[in-house]
Amino acid sequence: MPGEGRRVYIITGATAVGKTAVALCIAKRIGAEIVSADSRQVYIGMDIGTAKPSSADRKAVRHHLVDIVRPDEDYNVALFKDQALEAIEDIHCRGLNAIVVGGTGFYIRALWEGLTFQGVGRDDDVRAAIEAEIESKGRQAVYDELKRLDPEGAEKIHPNNIPRMVRALEVVRLTGRPFSEIVDKPAGKEGPAHEYSAICVDMDREALYRRINRRVEEMVHIGWPEEVARLIDEGFSPDLRAMNALGYREMVDYVEGVVSLRQAIDAICKATRNFAQRQLTFFRGLEGLKWVDVDPSIDTEAIVSSVEDELGM
Repeated sequence: MPGEGRRVYIITGATAVGKTAVALCIAKRIGAEIVSADSRQVYIGMDIGTAKPSSADRKAVRHHLVDIVRPDEDYNVALFKDQALEAIEDIHCRGLNAIVVGGTGFYIRALWEGLTFQGVGRDDDVRAAIEAEIESKGRQAVYDELKRLDPEGAEKIHPNNIPRMVRALEVVRLTGRPFSEIVDKPAGKEGPAHEYSAICVDMDREALYRRINRRVEEMVHIGWPEEVARLIDEGFSPDLRAMNALGYREMVDYVEGVVSLRQAIDAICKATRNFAQRQLTFFRGLEGLKWVDVDPSIDTEAIVSSVEDELGM
């Protein structure tokens, strides 16, 4: 088959480190398509705050797993792994290269180590019964049942997030096990489905933090508050799991008048810097991942060349 034996390239790193720009340059050069490994860029309408590639970039290089679910729909690492592998197979079958790009560490690990997950299918009868209970007893009563059966899972689900509450109870009733024991937790390893070359782009911490601060300011300038206001106006609750994406909670507080814009920006910058540090700590635990230290003061071409060398292109 056309893609048989073709290597998959992975480019990861902390938020704002510049991995997307590097991946775009390489994709154009070698004839590749990009598979996003970002757990928030999957959500339709959440564009600015998730730093999605621009429409121009997506026209220049095809991106997979971007804008595929609504903010009120569930998405998890098991779905990502299955869909990423399908996308890679499709890319390879068309004789092209695949570059996986993103900073969601667990998504990268799922591919890199070939993690397996326990799948629990949908049961329309069970879901209908739960929805009928919500209608007759009220959402709080059904949420209280979830808290009794799965306290850990209930802590992560707001009572107003009915789709996720229904799914959690559905899993409990189908399996007899807490939703929190199953979702997003690997059941084992089957080994990687492809030969991967993977690098983590890194840079001096102070330089990275300055980039983070600048990017947050730019996101606000181009309309992040307006994006959040629109999502709320469209009926997407701030309590949705998707709206817990980095920075969105703080921007909701600004939109709702709880804090000033300056307070929101400062809080987002701090949270993003902390998140970047957690990302890097996670990536250091991935055995075999190569690291490329880049100097943000040099031109992109030089950075791209260093990355290509480490990837063995």
